[in-house]
Amino acid sequence: MIWALESTDGHYCLTYNCEANTMPILTTAALHELDLHLSQLATDSKCLSLQIRSNKPHVFIAGADIQEIAAIHDAHDGREKATMGQDILNRLEDLPFPTLAVIDGACLGGGLELALACTYRIASDHAKTQLGLPETTLGIIPGFGGTYRLPKTIGLAASLGMILGGRSVSATKALKLGLVDRLEKGAFLSDTSNQWVRTLKPTRSHKHSAGLPGKSTLITHMAKKAVMKKTNGHYPAPLAALKTIQKTAFKSRDYALKQEANAFGELVHTDTCKTFVGLYFANEDLKRCGGDTRLTQSSSTRPTSVGVLGAGFMGGGIAFACANAGFQTRLQDLNWEAILSGYKTVHTYCQQATQRKKMTVHDSTTILHRLSGNIAPTSLTKQPFIIEAIVEDLAIKKTVFKSLEPHIDPTAILASNTSGLSIDQMADGLQHPERLIGLHFFSPVNRMPLVEIIPGQHTSLDTIHATFAFAKHIKKTPIVVKNSPGFLINRVLIPYVNEAVHMVCEGYAIPAIDRIATQFGMPVGPLTLVDEVGIDIGMKVAKQLGDHFGDRLRVASLFQVFEQNPGWLGKKTKLGFYDYTSKKTVNKKLLSSVTPKAYSTDIIEDRLMLTLLNEASRCVEESVVSDPKLLDMGLIMGMGFPPFRGGVLRYADALGIPTVVDKLNRLADTVHDRFAPSELLVTMAKKNQQFYSGGNT
Repeated sequence: MIWALESTDGHYCLTYNCEANTMPILTTAALHELDLHLSQLATDSKCLSLQIRSNKPHVFIAGADIQEIAAIHDAHDGREKATMGQDILNRLEDLPFPTLAVIDGACLGGGLELALACTYRIASDHAKTQLGLPETTLGIIPGFGGTYRLPKTIGLAASLGMILGGRSVSATKALKLGLVDRLEKGAFLSDTSNQWVRTLKPTRSHKHSAGLPGKSTLITHMAKKAVMKKTNGHYPAPLAALKTIQKTAFKSRDYALKQEANAFGELVHTDTCKTFVGLYFANEDLKRCGGDTRLTQSSSTRPTSVGVLGAGFMGGGIAFACANAGFQTRLQDLNWEAILSGYKTVHTYCQQATQRKKMTVHDSTTILHRLSGNIAPTSLTKQPFIIEAIVEDLAIKKTVFKSLEPHIDPTAILASNTSGLSIDQMADGLQHPERLIGLHFFSPVNRMPLVEIIPGQHTSLDTIHATFAFAKHIKKTPIVVKNSPGFLINRVLIPYVNEAVHMVCEGYAIPAIDRIATQFGMPVGPLTLVDEVGIDIGMKVAKQLGDHFGDRLRVASLFQVFEQNPGWLGKKTKLGFYDYTSKKTVNKKLLSSVTPKAYSTDIIEDRLMLTLLNEASRCVEESVVSDPKLLDMGLIMGMGFPPFRGGVLRYADALGIPTVVDKLNRLADTVHDRFAPSELLVTMAKKNQQFYSGGNT
């Protein structure tokens, strides 16, 4: 039995009976069983009310079954699935007595659509209580009545904000929107709902409506502009959702749900949807084991506190992530000015989160209270987990680790936030090299979700387990990568940025390079990106890769101009590839020795994206990560490769591997031999293989 039905004096409670290690989701079987219960209750004259809840702590219903969505094979099948779910939730909505959704935790997708079909909703104020319709992030739209019921419940403008962006809202926000009717502390949620349900009326009028037709037209027009600005039209689902809501506003339920089912059916079998579903499963794999099957059964306990060695910008960001996750966090650096800088970074991130209503002022104060700082060399002695975030210099890191090791517990873990240096070389000379591991965060730490975990040859499995568990606890998505130069993200990102700089040297316009990259789908152009990260940081990693891989990844000559102008470090000094002293314009001083060159969009796009693709294929060839789909997910999360393309290797498949090899060979002949295709690509082209089909994976 999926649902358990209980009754007390005619007041019924229907509980999703979730087994251990599973999530409450609306599978077809769960929906059919729900339908049976609803049909019986509809004819039960003794039934006075119905509560719907889940027995899973902090999860109401997490949505529909993604596996079943992936199995839908055509538009007709999609329409049938949506109509089936709509009919069942209509039956819930039409019950002749009051119904109450008792929401503790995640209430997403089909779960929220079920809750919207209830007469009332009560939610716990727990931080894990989130309500949303994330379907557009899977390339589809809500299919069980969400596009009809959410606007009726919270109004058109608020519902578009949730549906088009796939955003969820907290319980507190849901109460303000009118999405839930009451909040309660988790410990009292059951008692309160049991008492409250006895006072409820069978029906109620909605607090909101879609709005007047004229106002609705303006709202949807503005929403479309916002979607196009954000997506450049690359993502069809938000536009389809908007069109559906436009067509169905002020219309009957039957008409509205039919239009919704039609739109859902048209989207669910498309390549775009299949791509997003594939990314969903790849992301789940990363969360489960980070790409290392040895971590599938990870059960490591988290450390009680964390030490962060180095209070610079990255160290401060790491300290924020740790303190925000509940760890007592100790910052250590050489002087109090550095410690103060780390505190300022944490305070800034707290302020930003408070302004965006991601945390309360009380939360911000609590985070700062979890933070401490010290300049004494032995101040990290009692820390069980220490993250080094000092200057990216191998000799300095080795010296620091050797001097630190005698003063800490032999079981303490040492994690280096290196962006590309060898973990094995760092471990050389340590008494306990088995507890040294790479843990590479990305900037800005408060926004970037990915971390790279880099075991060395001596790193113990216990250390990997503990680091993986720690990364998950601070709400990062970890990917385990091979200890090789640049690891994964920088190994692929730096050649891409370097190629952009090569083109600037040749006279290609800086704004054109960035514009073509963003038109392709990248969040920012490569030259804007290196300005934001810091040209000094990018140049240091680029030189490391150039020293290891030789001429193929040699640093572009234009970087010499930056070395001759030490104040040109990008956005932080207001001069880089762009001038930020007033509004963002091209740094004209940088281009004084460059002769402008005519360009075509195709040439710039190919040089950027094929460079990225070629290096990614070498990472597969060298087993930098365990699986192509995890590489794709890593590049989407770590460098912003456009999700709608499914990842760089799916992009290669879409172009066709023989086409990729032909393009690279032409660039190698006409531009530089750094474009020579990898051995893997050449072999795949000869065998007509693909990364996602044809036997290569």
